[in-house]
Amino acid sequence: MTVVSNASPLIALSLIDRFEIVFELFQNLIISPAVYNEIEKEPTKSQLLHAHSQNQIQIVIPLNVSAISAYEKQMGHGESETIVLAQQLSADFVLIDEKRGRQETKKSGLTPLGTAGILKLWCNSTNEPLSPLIAALQNTGFWISDEILRDILN
Repeated sequence: MTVVSNASPLIALSLIDRFEIVFELFQNLIISPAVYNEIEKEPTKSQLLHAHSQNQIQIVIPLNVSAISAYEKQMGHGESETIVLAQQLSADFVLIDEKRGRQETKKSGLTPLGTAGILKLWCNSTNEPLSPLIAALQNTGFWISDEILRDILN
């Protein structure tokens, strides 16, 4: 399974000490250099660096520079590289939280999965309760729309 991730889901999971969830679900992740650079600036970067050293995270350069530039008119560099890289690799999932990025991912025929969706998927596979994880995530200041909350809690 090919899974390309943006920075936000990885940072959010790190903030609630649940970074390992992505590897329990997907084993390996692919990120772009821009995403690596974003995460490297975070206080929780040690988890990323460890996962990279264990070959759980692979850094791949997206090739379509003009597509990245076009997406950057609507969203950040990390999101743009993530979507282009996911297209390039025909990813099964794109881990991305930002609304515009999720919309563009869907337009590309790819499947976006945000942090809340990752938590729901993991809880469904482990029978762990979802609500405490969502509360922990929100306690970090991570914003989840009412629409997404309704979707994942039902």
